[in-house]
Amino acid sequence: MRWPSRSGARRRPDAVPVRTASARRSGGPSSRQCGRLLLRHAEETLLARYATVRLETFPDNARAKSFYEACGWVLAERLEGEGPAELVYTRSGTGD
Repeated sequence: MRWPSRSGARRRPDAVPVRTASARRSGGPSSRQCGRLLLRHAEETLLARYATVRLETFPDNARAKSFYEACGWVLAERLEGEGPAELVYTRSGTGD
């Protein structure tokens, strides 16, 4: 499968495109299920190399906050400074 490229930039050869809209039309997983699968894969990959991983989201993104918390991520801190505030969630290999 070829990646569409608007800028003409080459994509990594080991990356795999995911098309959630076509998966839903064909009776495949919903976008939330795809999100859980992608997040789980990222967690497994990163936690195999690092003791703790982190992600950031905006405080007003209620859907993302709910999703990450339901997946076991823990709110660690609120970043404020230049630009909009961000929330930092962490996950460790021990399930924290």
